[in-house]
Order: sequence, then structure tokens, then C-alpha cells
Amino acid sequence: MKDLGEAQFVLGIQIFRDRKNKMLALSQASYIDKIVVKYSMQNSKRGLLPFRHGVTLSKEQCPKTPQDVEEMRHIPYASAVGSLMYAMLCTRPDICYAVGIVSRYQSNPGLVHWTAVKTILKYLRRTRDYTLVYGSKDLILTGYTDSDFQTDRDSRKSTSGSVFTLNGGAVVWRSIKQGCIADSTMEAEYVAACEAAKEAGCAVADGSRIACKVALLEGGRQSGYSKGLGWGPKPKAYKMTNASSSTTSGPQSTIQLQLQAKLDQAMQQIEEQTRNHDVLVSKVERMRKLIEDMTQA
Repeated sequence: MKDLGEAQFVLGIQIFRDRKNKMLALSQASYIDKIVVKYSMQNSKRGLLPFRHGVTLSKEQCPKTPQDVEEMRHIPYASAVGSLMYAMLCTRPDICYAVGIVSRYQSNPGLVHWTAVKTILKYLRRTRDYTLVYGSKDLILTGYTDSDFQTDRDSRKSTSGSVFTLNGGAVVWRSIKQGCIADSTMEAEYVAACEAAKEAGCAVADGSRIACKVALLEGGRQSGYSKGLGWGPKPKAYKMTNASSSTTSGPQSTIQLQLQAKLDQAMQQIEEQTRNHDVLVSKVERMRKLIEDMTQA
């Protein structure tokens, strides 16, 4: 067995170390260069954003004629989305929302969807040197969550976004379409909050010595849920309003009742965690831009 020294590359991820300042950074610049060339975007303009503002993708933009289907057959859409997804999962949470959107149309993509994929590649070409940086702060896992409202044109469902950071760098992030249709922004944010709280619970279970805080961005204001394990402020209860209590009464379809049941379940889970002192509500006035990138272009 031979000692080859510190790892420099792991699965296409370059590792930079600054032991003097107790910092570590992860980069996929080389990988990004390869996929930009692979999909013939090396001479394209450098994009400012991963997703163009005001653009909405839907199934209506999928191929409708045999000619359109044949044209798209020669475009490596699924391959490009897979390449982007690897970069997103490893070191690029900033493209999480955009990749999540384009990945919904892999079965039957159209030219508009392919243009959105190329927009992400252009953005990566400009930001190839972006890195994830981890410092030497307290070992506290902090999560932020937000949601949009019914932006999916096909299903009218909302998108939940969450980011968890540790020592100043993101360690877990996701942007995902919600499983139910929310009737208001408050209900959509309740669902996103419930999903983030579950993620926080898994993180705490995996590392019992890590304190966990989840900050929720709700309707233009920020509040936070946190769980302290052995240190930090004493937990305090916070009673949330159940949206179902303010809904109008009357006959509802089976689908409406099922959707309302899912929303009520999310609200009750958050309230139960609060009553059990599993979560703590506190206002947070930072990191707004980080989490908003997970739910909007």
C-alpha cells in the first residue's frame, strides 16, 4: 500500500485546501468545461442567469407533429440534463431550480425546452469557477426553505425549495414540485416547511451531536425553526394558524378532500413538532437570496 497524499480530484470534483485559514473548497470547473464542449456550447455567449426571467415551460411546448418529433430525436436532451444534474447534485445548488424544471420534460422535450437547457450551459460557462466553500465555524446545520405558488402551468402545483448549510457551505439542497395543489401561498409554504422539517429530522438523527436550525421564508418575511441538541437557546413553543379552519364550508369533490387532507397533515406535523419542542421559531433576516434561487428564476 502506497500513500499518494491528499486527494485532489474525486469523481470529477476538485478539492482545494487552505489549512492556514481552515477552509476547504469544492470545484467542478474541469467537468463543466467538458460538458460545455460535449454539447457544442464552447463558443456561445456566457449566460447571466441559469433560467431566463419570465420564461414558463409546459407540455404545450412539446412536439406535436412527426416532423417536430424527428427533429428532437437528434438532440441529446436527456444526456445533457443528466450531465447538468450531476453538476447540480455535487457542487452547484445555484442551478437546482433550473435543472429541476427542464428535467420534467425528458420524455418528450421540445425546442423551447432544449433552449432552456442551453441557457443553463451558457450560465455554467460563465460561472465555471464558482466553488462551494466550507469554513471553520460552529458545527451547526442550518436549513432555509421557501416555496413559490402554482407556477407549474400543467398541474398548477407549487415548487418547494430548501438549502441546508454547514460551516458556511451548502451540504444539502433541493427544488421539487409539491405533491398537492395549494390554495394559497401560506399553504404552499406550510408544505415546504413540513418537508424541510423532515429533512432536518433525518440530519439530526444521522448526527446526534449536530445542532440543527431550519429557517423558513414565508410570504416576504422570514421566520425560523430550529432544534438545539445540548446548547443554544431554550426551545419555546409557537402556535401556528391552521389554514383549514378558515376555509369555507360546502360540498367538495373527492380530489379536493384528498388534497386538503395532505395540506392539513403538513400543518399538523409542524404544529406537533413545535408542541414537542422539536422545532423553535425565530426570525432570520439573512440568506433570502440563497433560498429564493430554489423556487424562482
